[in-house]
Amino acid sequence: MKKLLYIVTMSLLLAACQDNRLDGLEPDRIYLPKSGVQTEEAYTIGETAVAQLWTYKSSYNGTGCRVTYTIDPDLLTAYNAANGTAYELLPESCYEIPQSTVEISGKDEYGRFTVNYSPEKIVELSGGVYDQEKYALPFRISSDEVETTDKNTSILVFRIKEPVVKMLSKSVAEIKFNYGASETIRQTVKFGMDFGSKWDCAFALETDDAVLAQALADYNAANKTIYTLLPADAYELSMTEGTIKVDMETVAVDVTVDPAKCKSGLYAVPVMLAGVEQPLRLSETDNICIVPVNCVGNYVDKTGWTVQVSSVNPNWGKPEYLIDGDINTYWHPAGRDFGAGRDDAPWAVADMKKTVRVTCFEIDPRQDQFYPQIFSNLRCYVSRDGVDFTEVGYVAIPWTAVVKCTVPVMPTEGRYVKFSIDYPKGQTSIAFAELSIRGEVVE
Repeated sequence: MKKLLYIVTMSLLLAACQDNRLDGLEPDRIYLPKSGVQTEEAYTIGETAVAQLWTYKSSYNGTGCRVTYTIDPDLLTAYNAANGTAYELLPESCYEIPQSTVEISGKDEYGRFTVNYSPEKIVELSGGVYDQEKYALPFRISSDEVETTDKNTSILVFRIKEPVVKMLSKSVAEIKFNYGASETIRQTVKFGMDFGSKWDCAFALETDDAVLAQALADYNAANKTIYTLLPADAYELSMTEGTIKVDMETVAVDVTVDPAKCKSGLYAVPVMLAGVEQPLRLSETDNICIVPVNCVGNYVDKTGWTVQVSSVNPNWGKPEYLIDGDINTYWHPAGRDFGAGRDDAPWAVADMKKTVRVTCFEIDPRQDQFYPQIFSNLRCYVSRDGVDFTEVGYVAIPWTAVVKCTVPVMPTEGRYVKFSIDYPKGQTSIAFAELSIRGEVVE
């Protein structure tokens, strides 16, 4: 009897200790986290490229499974029809699939599938054209052991890129110093590739001033800048030729500027790639980096200057305050109707009484304003005779705060300087505290 009672008791205990934690859970399923279209990029550098697809297994049942990857041309046809694309099936001669099945054990959460492909063969198939997305491989996954979710397809699209050498940036930080400085200043420019080189390839930088001047002119036109080519004797490159060695990704070139050989002005040193040995190629769009050089001129003494202006507010400010050297006084053009009407396009002309190589205008707004004087189209001019003026600088919106507006200009010789602005709608008052000029006195 005791034996029977023991058996019954143990049976009840075992039943009570049964693990029911997995009851009601969803069965294991497999899916592709990157389903849909996936672009694969590679370079023609003499190496086989590898594309990867990962299959993940969901839920907690720990079911082991074998995942089969199948190329499904109908999938590609349906995608093209639905999306207006024209992808073509990549020929078998361009790729290899080492193994079409992937094992995911019970405890593992994912498995990796690989496709080896030849960038060179794809470019050859494309008629030598790079950077296009024309060929694709459509994959569908399946398994006999577990179900798949609706994320069970992926289309690999292949884009092959040229092994180009390019500048890593279009410009670098400005080299800035005061006129008359003597200590040399250095800036570094880098160029290279998006991969480690597989070859030793010679390169050369451009040294022809005429070519560099044209490249800088093109840069100015494209970026609305006013850089002047820094004279060749005012700077030195750490190298003008060299070798991109195996495994190298970048090359650094130091630009050393000698301030003692610079006149004031806004310059630039264009560091430009001139050539590179094959199989590397030069980028057609990113082959130049601009090193800005700002030699800040001295202030021109305003003793003896005279000034003419477009209008005066009869209640506040005087024209001569614009050149009196006192930041707390100001010239106030006619801003409200005080008998003369509002001046919609104020201007001021200063006679410096001597010829100056002008390199920079500095204009201070009235200092006791509690709000920014926002107006538009500040234009700066220089003239030799006070009649014919040449526009040398422009700022679309010069002020968004009560601060000095500094306008580096194309270095221009003249005796007279002028600035003008457009009065914006809604602005009823405007005033200028000081006009200062930087540059060198010529005579």
